[in-house]
Amino acid sequence: MQLPLSQHDSDMLPDLATMSAEDRAAYYETAFTRDVPITMIAVPEACNVFPELAEEIVAAYVEHTTFIFKIWVNHDAAANRFYTDNNWARDCGKLVFSPKTKRYLRKVETHKVLYRNIRFEIGTPFRALAHFTLEVRPCKLPNILPCVDVLLDDLTHEHPRLMAYLRHEVVDDIRDADPTNGKEGMNFKDLEELANMFFVVRPSWGPRGVWMSRHENEGYIAGMHSDAGCIRR
Repeated sequence: MQLPLSQHDSDMLPDLATMSAEDRAAYYETAFTRDVPITMIAVPEACNVFPELAEEIVAAYVEHTTFIFKIWVNHDAAANRFYTDNNWARDCGKLVFSPKTKRYLRKVETHKVLYRNIRFEIGTPFRALAHFTLEVRPCKLPNILPCVDVLLDDLTHEHPRLMAYLRHEVVDDIRDADPTNGKEGMNFKDLEELANMFFVVRPSWGPRGVWMSRHENEGYIAGMHSDAGCIRR
């Protein structure tokens, strides 16, 4: 699926070829400032209309669009507890999408695309629990690391242990580090490394009481496996 430059059909596009670079930049910012699930990432239709500007258009598309990735966290939403000792947990702390989408993103990666606006949808295969948004603002001064703004949005207000972990562990770690590794944005490898932070190994701020034992998990995990057909990546 190709995404047009704006909400309008491609024949509604202005004549970008006759516009100044400044006017095009202003138009891209207006047209591309929106949220797009990563499963719908595609070359903008404007690239077909103005192939001579394709590189510029794609760069603007990636710069201004907020791309949404799903990540499953090893947190039992019903019991409000974490777990690590079952087979289902192995799918947590990873970017969730189909093999086809992953192949496409790997292809995009060869063009050295850097994402500046990312939203992680944190939750389970059945429910979103939080939005975790990162915005990279490159510094115009030489040898200065970019500023990375981090915003955590609690979608349910029902999972205080998970939110405490995200605030005290993930948010603080990202603010203390540089998830871009000195670049003007994040590449696919950077995003995969960030996703690993959403696999809770052991919260340093909490007691062992937040953990579910294997016995406590048995009934719940058995139910999960019986409904495995409804899990989609």
